[in-house]
Amino acid sequence: MSHLDDAIDARRRHLGLKRWQLAHRAGVDPATIANLARGATVRPRTAARVEAALGWEPGSLASVAAGGMPRVAGLGDDPVPDVVADLFTQMGIDGQPPRECVAHLCEEVGELAKATRTGDRANLAEEVGDVGILLHRIAALYGIDVDQAVREKAASRLERHRRDA
Repeated sequence: MSHLDDAIDARRRHLGLKRWQLAHRAGVDPATIANLARGATVRPRTAARVEAALGWEPGSLASVAAGGMPRVAGLGDDPVPDVVADLFTQMGIDGQPPRECVAHLCEEVGELAKATRTGDRANLAEEVGDVGILLHRIAALYGIDVDQAVREKAASRLERHRRDA
């Protein structure tokens, strides 16, 4: 899988769409989505339609194909606050592919688990912050609004809990 394919699939899943539904929303053939995810060149109008269907700003597909990040429509050019973006650089995770960021996240979750065992509140807060930074980085790589994703997931779980109760 390519970085572009990963980003398209993550955003599609975040929106709750199957590949054919994304294609329908964009007004393109499902094969176009598959070809685009593999790095095929498409007409600018087709790219714009797919970006709109994904809720991405224009130019996001080209940005992701070049190793950058998509920009979620309405969030502006930088989907994370400047201070967090600066931390990405200081932590050496800016420009890292998603798999590397997930590996860093696993390390930080381990450190968070250790901090919960020791009860050191200052260290616990630091580790929660590190986990949060990495979650923001991974979300930014895929153009996912973390707050929106949490709200949607919480609402879904609450609905399921009420239904199953």
